[in-house]
Amino acid sequence: MRAPVHGRGATAASAAWTRSCVVLGDHRFGAGAGGETAAQLLSLALAESTKGNYANKWVAFVSFCQATALLRFANLGLTTADAGLRRRLAGLVMTGLTFSRPGGGANLRRKDVSVTGDSIKVQIMDYKHGARTDRERILINLPRRSGGRDDAPFRLVHMHLSAMAMATADGDQPCFSPVGDLRPLPTEVATVWMREAIYLLDVHPPDGGMYAGHSLRACAATSYRSIGGEQDACAQLMGMKDKWTDVVSASYVDALVDADDAARELYDRYLRVRR
Repeated sequence: MRAPVHGRGATAASAAWTRSCVVLGDHRFGAGAGGETAAQLLSLALAESTKGNYANKWVAFVSFCQATALLRFANLGLTTADAGLRRRLAGLVMTGLTFSRPGGGANLRRKDVSVTGDSIKVQIMDYKHGARTDRERILINLPRRSGGRDDAPFRLVHMHLSAMAMATADGDQPCFSPVGDLRPLPTEVATVWMREAIYLLDVHPPDGGMYAGHSLRACAATSYRSIGGEQDACAQLMGMKDKWTDVVSASYVDALVDADDAARELYDRYLRVRR
């Protein structure tokens, strides 16, 4: 069985990042421009303490993304005039909102999503170690926050998906690729999108760490639990209800994180009301 990218050492991992950066470069600037983009992006998102010793830090590099950073991604997506950047930021926010692995979020197709005025229903394909699996899909209902409260993440994703639905009727159209481009995106492209976003917003990861696409899944679990979300519900949202819920806490949740307004804006939509 092929090991995940971050478990195969610095050489294999760096090659994977390079391929993803080339894809992003081609999407942004046209065929042949990806190599330059790769060179610019490969060093982004590393904490200062990590840059001098990149290879030795590789296995332990992923830090969870703070909810404040993900909310800033959403606000940037709502204000930017760059349609391509808005699309990529919507992909990051959607991945975070749905507790997805990077591959599941990046490769949502038009037919996997149903959009109404106040909710987005999503069928998340299960990805493990960068490959699509044959397990059942994870069904998530993503509601708008009630009471007219601020909800930049929902507005960005809803706006993008509504525009995508108007632009094409092809159910196989990936939601976060340019219209007409039906190629599946590599799992690592979510990491490249995140590197671009944190560079633009001057967001810094913790010392010794690095933000990657999988940081969004840890952000979702940590933020949801910090605002009072139940562990069983968290495991179900992550598609891990068939595992010991201790796995969720051990692998994804930072128990020392305090609740904040950003975490509430992102994830209190999932809190169940007890009567």
